[in-house]
Amino acid sequence: MAIPLLALSDTHLGEDTSVLQFPEGRARLAEALANEFGEGAEVDELILIGDIADRTLASTEQTREATRAFMKMMTSALQIKKIVYIPGNHDHSLWTEYVK
Repeated sequence: MAIPLLALSDTHLGEDTSVLQFPEGRARLAEALANEFGEGAEVDELILIGDIADRTLASTEQTREATRAFMKMMTSALQIKKIVYIPGNHDHSLWTEYVK
């Protein structure tokens, strides 16, 4: 099944209360995606809409590790053609640091 658009927001990766912070939470999401769309479904565009990482409650290293694990799971579970990332108020500093 081809999915034209999949949007996710407010995962707050890095924060201890984020279910997706933990391997079990990421595995459950991968399972839910496979059940809903089929294993390895194609996604034309994944839009990450703000607060994917949470820089207000987690260190830079925590957010990097959690985001890396999350994206590895997403790209293993789905065939994603394009990713659009829109920073939110909890993760905009990742981009301001990058620009510097």
